[in-house]
Amino acid sequence: MPQGLMLSDLAIAGALLIFAKLLRVRITLLQKIYIPSAVLAGLFGLALGPAMLDVLPWTDTFTANAGILTAALFSALGLATDVPSPKTVATRAGSMWAFNQIASVSQWLFAAMFGLVITTLFWPEVSGALGVTMSAGFMGVMAPPRSSVTSLVR
Repeated sequence: MPQGLMLSDLAIAGALLIFAKLLRVRITLLQKIYIPSAVLAGLFGLALGPAMLDVLPWTDTFTANAGILTAALFSALGLATDVPSPKTVATRAGSMWAFNQIASVSQWLFAAMFGLVITTLFWPEVSGALGVTMSAGFMGVMAPPRSSVTSLVR
């Protein structure tokens, strides 16, 4: 991205935000229906941008700015907070962590037992480990690449 392009896009976005803020301050209807200035600025940017009227001189790399700015935002998020002590973390999040662990282990256990019982009763030729695949699919566990699966079968 050539230098200066992001700055001109940010200047346009800033001008839209200031214009939207001024409108929101002056028009009481916008205040009563709780329309944020950022939403108004976004609507103006959409209406005046290349999607509709094509009045604003957005650069060609405008869409790349969102990824760059999001990375900057999330990388700086932790800089403004104090790091709590391990005791504070355990006090605040301990019960939630314990519940999450119990729920996760129970899910795996229930699925494994269910699969074991069902396959033993109805399909004895199928492996009893079939139940584990249910919870693995639900939890989003990724399967190995197809090439490694076919090499295991051979």
